[in-house]
Amino acid sequence: MDAVSICGATGISYGPSSRPRREDALKQLLDIIIAKDFRVSARTLSRLTGSLVSMSLAMGPVVRLRTRAMYRDICAAPCWDQTICWSLDSRSEVFFWKQNFDNSGYLIWAPSSKVEVLSYSYASVGWGGLGVHINRKPAVGSWSEEESGRSSTFRELRAIRCVLESYSADLRGKEVCHRTDNRNAEIIMSVGSRVPDLHRKAVLAYKLCRELNIRLSVEWVNRDDNSIADELSRVEDATDYILDPKYFRYVDRLWGPHTVDRFASIKTKQLVRYCSRYRNPGCEASNAFMVSWSQDNNWIFPPPMLIPKVLGHMPAGHEYGTLIATEWPSAVWWPLLVDRSGTWKNFIQDCLRIEPYQGIFLSGSAASSIFTSGIPSFEKWKAPNVLLWHCFREG
Repeated sequence: MDAVSICGATGISYGPSSRPRREDALKQLLDIIIAKDFRVSARTLSRLTGSLVSMSLAMGPVVRLRTRAMYRDICAAPCWDQTICWSLDSRSEVFFWKQNFDNSGYLIWAPSSKVEVLSYSYASVGWGGLGVHINRKPAVGSWSEEESGRSSTFRELRAIRCVLESYSADLRGKEVCHRTDNRNAEIIMSVGSRVPDLHRKAVLAYKLCRELNIRLSVEWVNRDDNSIADELSRVEDATDYILDPKYFRYVDRLWGPHTVDRFASIKTKQLVRYCSRYRNPGCEASNAFMVSWSQDNNWIFPPPMLIPKVLGHMPAGHEYGTLIATEWPSAVWWPLLVDRSGTWKNFIQDCLRIEPYQGIFLSGSAASSIFTSGIPSFEKWKAPNVLLWHCFREG
């Protein structure tokens, strides 16, 4: 028996001719169990879990996570050699190994020569993370009211996946060390949890890693050494809000279809494609002004202080879309929309006024924002009570 086999790292192979016998035996056992429609004994299931655990050095903590349900069924079996009743979770684990174990002769998650380090944290208002080697652009998000009511460990595990998704484009095919200041998260990500919701969150995080070919490890650090991520998790974005989705659909039928939401977050996006202030799962850019808008019909609901920059950006790039702003004649950007005679400037093709009503705006998080109550806080904005939803296109 060679040293590699003793270590259990039998997943390391470089072609069909050199595959270790243990690897072939495991795949054969998986085929037998599936072919028999899971009508096998606890002894056979134990052989499967034992084979997987013997390779955990090569395949990482996913082995513990993806054998937990099978071990529960083994413990519940009335007899060692009697056919057992398989749970749906156990069957799912078998299919997982059948579909993912043979990764073209390489490790199920292949390591890279460079380890990317992610530091993350969570707080009562949201989550935050930082890719240490990834241009240091932070990932920040907020909790919904439903998420805020969940346990701290649930939010901790949810934050891990959010941070991974936010950096997915940069982490694909790499080895990632995920640093956390929460012991529970470290343990659950390593061995799973008896609590179904928490275990499911850990499994989903590793499922994402499989899709992105990421080899993930989780490391606990002292909170004092995780201060930046901790500060990011406490960021409250008062400008994270949306127009009532019902009214958005009306405007989308009127001047759409719109293709990109240029100022949003994972909680407030009106469209599949969106840009956000910070890195968020699935966002196209964390600075909308750094990308071209010219090939899209843009949905633009910026914070008030960014309206002058928007009005400068669109003509320069020959871009078009729908802009939402308040009817605020005293604002510094108002002359950019209206000429001296009081009429709209030439680039404005149409406009629509919306009378404010309760719920016209929705906050993107459980934290406070200027639109939390559903109607703009005019005391802060010093704006008149009538709103103008000013929509324009320029070709």
